Amino acid sequence: MTKLLSMTSIFAATLMTISGLAGADTILSSSTSTVDIPLITTRDGKSSYSATLKINGLGNRLKAEPPYTSGTYRVQRVEKRYNDSTITMDEGFDPEIADRLDDLLGRIVTDYEKPGAILAVQMGDKTWRGVAGVKRVGTKPPAQFSDTVRIGSITKTFVAALIMQLIEEGKFKLDDPIGRLMPELNIPRGDVITVRHLLSHRSGLHNYVVDFQEIFVEEPLKVFDPRQILADALKKPLESEPGAEYHYSNTGFSILGLLIEKTTRSTVEAQVKKRFLNAYNLSMTTFPTDPGYDYTYLHGHADYDCNENIRNGCPAGLNLKDISYLETSVPWAAGAMLSNAQDLLKWGKIYLDGQLVSPELHQLSISDCKSLGYEDLGIYGNMCLSRIQVFPSYPKVDAANTWIGHGGQIQGFDNIMYRNHAKDITVVLNMNHYYMGTDDNKQTPVIMLFDLLPIFETPETRNAMIARGKSARETIKRAVFDPSVHYDHTNWADR
Repeated sequence: MTKLLSMTSIFAATLMTISGLAGADTILSSSTSTVDIPLITTRDGKSSYSATLKINGLGNRLKAEPPYTSGTYRVQRVEKRYNDSTITMDEGFDPEIADRLDDLLGRIVTDYEKPGAILAVQMGDKTWRGVAGVKRVGTKPPAQFSDTVRIGSITKTFVAALIMQLIEEGKFKLDDPIGRLMPELNIPRGDVITVRHLLSHRSGLHNYVVDFQEIFVEEPLKVFDPRQILADALKKPLESEPGAEYHYSNTGFSILGLLIEKTTRSTVEAQVKKRFLNAYNLSMTTFPTDPGYDYTYLHGHADYDCNENIRNGCPAGLNLKDISYLETSVPWAAGAMLSNAQDLLKWGKIYLDGQLVSPELHQLSISDCKSLGYEDLGIYGNMCLSRIQVFPSYPKVDAANTWIGHGGQIQGFDNIMYRNHAKDITVVLNMNHYYMGTDDNKQTPVIMLFDLLPIFETPETRNAMIARGKSARETIKRAVFDPSVHYDHTNWADR
C-alpha cells in the first residue's frame, strides 16, 4: 500500500475532525434571531448540514432544529470589538526581522492561499503582531489580531500540564500503569501502558479520531460520550508495543482527561480554567462544552469537495466552506479548546519554560523523547512528554538551535506555538484553513520550519535552512502526486 507523507503527524497536531456546520457572522447583535447554515455537498455527492439555529437573544445558548437535536449551542457571550486588523510592533523590535515577518505573512495569504492568518512573535520583551486576510471567505471584514481560533491539539499542552501538577501533588505517578488507575476502562495492556506512555504517544493505542471522519461529515453536531468513544477505540488492535515507539494517538489524551476527572472529582474543563486560565489571566482562552464561541473569531474553512487522496487534484481556495462550528465532545481533552495569538504567546512561555512544575519534572518532560522519524526529509525532531522538539538548523542541536512547542490542526484551523528558550523567542501562527486533504506544503509545520524559523537566523544558516526546505518540499510534493514514492512512517494513520 502506498503511504503518503503526513506533515500533520510530524508535529502531532492532527485531530482530523470533519465538521460541516457553517459559522455565524463574527459579531451577533441582540436583534439577531436565527443563523442559517448553508447546504454543503460532500465528495460522495450527498448534501447535508442544512439547518437553522434559533437564538434566544445574545448570550443565550442556541438550539439546533432537526436533524440536529442532540444538544444546544451558544454563539458569543461577549459583544466586543477590536481595531487591531493591522500589523503593529513594540518600539525597539528588530526592524529587519519585522520586514521578513511582514513578507511571510503576505505570502501565507497569497502564495499559500489562506483566507486569513495571524502571526505573533515575541523576542525578549518586544512583540510583533501581524494579521492578514479576512475573517470569512466571501466577506470583507478583515481578520483581527485578537480573534480567537480553535487551537486543536495545543489543548494537549493544558491537559499535560494538569497531569504533571497532579503527579507533583502525589495523586499518581508518571510510571503508574493506567489499567490500575482506570480499571473501569478495560484498556488493553493496561498493566503495561503507563501515564508516561500516554503523554508521550508511546502507548500504541489505536487513534480513535480516524474512525470519526465520515461520522462528522454526516452528523457534525452529534454529541458523543468520551467513554463510549474510548470503548470502541480500545477494541482495536494496538499499533505498536507499549513504550516501543512514537505513534500519535488522541486516545491517550481522552484517557488522561478521564483520569483528571476521576482524580479531582471535577471536570477537566473546570480544572483547566481554575489552574491556568484564571490563574494566568488567559482571558481569551476557553475550554468550550458546545460548538459556540465566546468572543470574536476567525471563521474556519475547508474544501469538502476535495478527496483526501489529493493526487486527483485539490486546488487550494477553489471551493472553501465555512465550518466554524464544531461539536466539541469528540476532540475534548485532545483538542477542543479556543484561544488567540496573544494568550498563546503568554501560555507558550509559561508552559514551555517549565513555570508550572518543579525544575526536575520539567527537565524530565523535555529529555524523555523519541524521534519523529522524518530524518529522510531533512527534518529532525523528537516527541517528548506532550511537547515536540525540532532542530531546524541540524546538525546543530544545542540549546540555541532547539525549538520546543506543539501544533494544533483541527478541521478549519491550523496552528503552531513554539519557543526557543535560549534565544527567548516565542512564535504563534494561526491560519483559518485546514482539511485532511490540504497540501502538506501549505500547512503550519512546513511553513514554520522552512519559512518562519529561518527568519531568526544568520544569513548563512538561514540560506542553508531554506535550501533544505526546498528539497523537503519537492520530496513532499512527489510523495503526494507520484504513486511510486513510498513512505512507511509510523504516523500515517493519524492523517
